[in-house]
Amino acid sequence: MDRPGHGRPRPGPASTCRAAGASGWKPDRVSIGVGVLPPAAEPALRARPCTGCASAGAAHLRAGAELTVGFRRPGLRMRPVGSPGTRKLQDILTDARVPRHLRDRLPLVFAAGRLAWVPGVAVDVDAAAPAGTPGLHVSIEWKAETLVVVSTSAHQRSPVT
Repeated sequence: MDRPGHGRPRPGPASTCRAAGASGWKPDRVSIGVGVLPPAAEPALRARPCTGCASAGAAHLRAGAELTVGFRRPGLRMRPVGSPGTRKLQDILTDARVPRHLRDRLPLVFAAGRLAWVPGVAVDVDAAAPAGTPGLHVSIEWKAETLVVVSTSAHQRSPVT
Protein backbone atom coordinates (compact mmCIF):
# COMPACT_ATOMS: atom_id res chain seq x y z
CA MET A 1 0.00 0.00 0.00
CA ASP A 2 1.36 3.39 -0.96
CA ARG A 3 1.15 5.89 1.90
CA PRO A 4 1.75 9.64 1.47
CA GLY A 5 5.25 10.65 2.47
CA HIS A 6 6.53 7.07 2.52
CA GLY A 7 9.71 6.52 0.62
CA ARG A 8 10.58 10.21 0.33
CA PRO A 9 13.98 11.19 1.67
CA ARG A 10 13.84 13.26 4.84
CA PRO A 11 15.56 16.64 4.72
CA GLY A 12 19.02 16.63 6.25
CA PRO A 13 20.74 19.43 8.15
CA ALA A 14 21.98 20.99 4.93
CA SER A 15 18.42 21.52 3.67
CA THR A 16 17.07 23.32 6.75
CA CYS A 17 18.23 26.73 5.52
CA ARG A 18 18.03 28.46 2.20
CA ALA A 19 20.07 31.35 0.93
CA ALA A 20 18.45 34.78 1.16
CA GLY A 21 20.83 36.68 -1.06
CA ALA A 22 24.44 37.55 -0.55
CA SER A 23 23.93 39.18 2.86
CA GLY A 24 22.62 36.21 4.85
CA TRP A 25 20.16 33.36 5.09
CA LYS A 26 16.58 32.77 6.09
CA PRO A 27 15.68 29.70 8.15
CA ASP A 28 13.08 27.33 6.72
CA ARG A 29 11.65 26.75 10.18
CA VAL A 30 11.60 28.56 13.52
CA SER A 31 10.80 27.17 16.94
CA ILE A 32 9.83 29.18 19.99
CA GLY A 33 10.67 27.80 23.40
CA VAL A 34 9.13 28.37 26.80
CA GLY A 35 11.37 29.18 29.71
CA VAL A 36 11.19 30.34 33.28
CA LEU A 37 11.42 34.10 33.69
CA PRO A 38 13.86 35.50 36.24
CA PRO A 39 12.37 37.04 39.38
CA ALA A 40 10.51 40.29 38.73
CA ALA A 41 12.47 43.47 39.30
CA GLU A 42 11.30 45.31 42.41
CA PRO A 43 9.39 48.42 41.31
CA ALA A 44 9.94 51.75 43.06
CA LEU A 45 6.86 53.78 44.03
CA ARG A 46 7.16 57.55 43.75
CA ALA A 47 4.49 59.88 45.19
CA ARG A 48 4.49 63.66 45.54
CA PRO A 49 1.81 66.30 46.14
CA CYS A 50 0.27 67.60 42.92
CA THR A 51 -2.62 69.85 41.95
CA GLY A 52 -3.15 67.95 38.73
CA CYS A 53 -1.10 67.58 35.58
CA ALA A 54 -1.31 65.68 32.32
CA SER A 55 1.52 63.21 32.88
CA ALA A 56 0.72 60.02 30.95
CA GLY A 57 2.99 57.81 33.06
CA ALA A 58 1.41 58.69 36.39
CA ALA A 59 -1.89 58.57 38.23
CA HIS A 60 -3.43 61.24 40.45
CA LEU A 61 -4.74 59.56 43.57
CA ARG A 62 -6.47 60.92 46.65
CA ALA A 63 -4.11 61.92 49.43
CA GLY A 64 -4.24 60.24 52.82
CA ALA A 65 -4.23 56.52 52.00
CA GLU A 66 -1.15 54.38 52.52
CA LEU A 67 0.20 53.42 49.08
CA THR A 68 1.97 50.13 48.44
CA VAL A 69 3.17 48.26 45.36
CA GLY A 70 2.27 44.63 44.80
CA PHE A 71 1.47 42.11 42.12
CA ARG A 72 -1.59 40.28 40.86
CA ARG A 73 -3.32 37.78 43.11
CA PRO A 74 -6.62 35.92 42.79
CA GLY A 75 -9.84 37.85 43.37
CA LEU A 76 -8.63 41.40 42.71
CA ARG A 77 -11.35 43.75 41.48
CA MET A 78 -11.65 47.46 40.87
CA ARG A 79 -14.07 50.09 39.56
CA PRO A 80 -12.14 51.69 36.68
CA VAL A 81 -12.81 55.36 35.91
CA GLY A 82 -15.30 55.52 33.04
CA SER A 83 -16.53 51.94 33.45
CA PRO A 84 -19.82 51.02 35.12
CA GLY A 85 -19.55 48.74 38.16
CA THR A 86 -16.63 46.66 39.34
CA ARG A 87 -14.52 44.51 37.07
CA LYS A 88 -12.10 41.66 37.67
CA LEU A 89 -8.44 42.55 37.18
CA GLN A 90 -8.13 39.58 34.82
CA ASP A 91 -10.78 41.07 32.51
CA ILE A 92 -9.20 44.53 32.66
CA LEU A 93 -5.79 43.15 31.68
CA THR A 94 -7.30 41.03 28.90
CA ASP A 95 -9.17 44.02 27.44
CA ALA A 96 -5.95 46.08 27.60
CA ARG A 97 -4.17 43.28 25.70
CA VAL A 98 -1.48 42.80 28.33
CA PRO A 99 0.36 39.58 27.33
CA ARG A 100 -0.38 36.63 29.61
CA HIS A 101 3.24 36.03 30.52
CA LEU A 102 3.53 39.61 31.86
CA ARG A 103 0.29 39.85 33.85
CA ASP A 104 1.72 38.36 37.06
CA ARG A 105 4.78 40.62 36.74
CA LEU A 106 2.94 43.91 36.22
CA PRO A 107 3.31 46.09 39.33
CA LEU A 108 0.04 47.30 40.84
CA VAL A 109 -0.56 50.18 43.25
CA PHE A 110 -2.76 49.59 46.30
CA ALA A 111 -4.28 52.34 48.46
CA ALA A 112 -5.15 51.17 51.98
CA GLY A 113 -4.98 47.56 50.76
CA ARG A 114 -7.38 48.03 47.80
CA LEU A 115 -6.33 48.00 44.16
CA ALA A 116 -6.05 51.65 43.13
CA TRP A 117 -4.04 51.79 39.91
CA VAL A 118 -2.95 49.41 37.17
CA PRO A 119 -0.13 51.44 35.55
CA GLY A 120 -0.88 52.34 31.97
CA VAL A 121 -4.27 50.61 32.11
CA ALA A 122 -6.81 51.82 34.73
CA VAL A 123 -7.38 53.89 37.88
CA ASP A 124 -10.01 53.02 40.50
CA VAL A 125 -12.87 55.54 40.87
CA ASP A 126 -12.63 55.59 44.67
CA ALA A 127 -8.85 56.14 44.64
CA ALA A 128 -8.67 58.76 41.86
CA ALA A 129 -8.35 62.40 42.88
CA PRO A 130 -11.22 64.46 41.42
CA ALA A 131 -10.18 66.84 38.63
CA GLY A 132 -8.90 70.16 39.90
CA THR A 133 -8.34 68.99 43.48
CA PRO A 134 -4.98 68.41 45.15
CA GLY A 135 -3.86 64.82 45.29
CA LEU A 136 -0.80 62.64 44.93
CA HIS A 137 1.14 62.37 41.68
CA VAL A 138 1.99 58.65 41.76
CA SER A 139 4.41 56.91 39.41
CA ILE A 140 6.28 53.64 39.32
CA GLU A 141 9.83 53.09 38.15
CA TRP A 142 10.33 49.57 36.85
CA LYS A 143 11.85 47.77 33.93
CA ALA A 144 9.14 46.46 31.62
CA GLU A 145 9.91 42.97 30.40
CA THR A 146 9.36 41.13 27.18
CA LEU A 147 10.91 37.74 26.71
CA VAL A 148 10.73 35.99 23.37
CA VAL A 149 13.24 33.30 22.48
CA VAL A 150 13.54 32.41 18.82
CA SER A 151 15.77 29.64 17.47
CA THR A 152 16.43 28.30 13.99
CA SER A 153 15.41 24.74 14.74
CA ALA A 154 14.40 22.36 11.95
CA HIS A 155 11.24 21.46 13.87
CA GLN A 156 8.60 20.20 11.41
CA ARG A 157 5.64 22.17 12.85
CA SER A 158 7.04 25.67 12.76
CA PRO A 159 7.37 26.86 9.16
CA VAL A 160 8.42 30.45 8.55
CA THR A 161 6.00 32.22 6.25
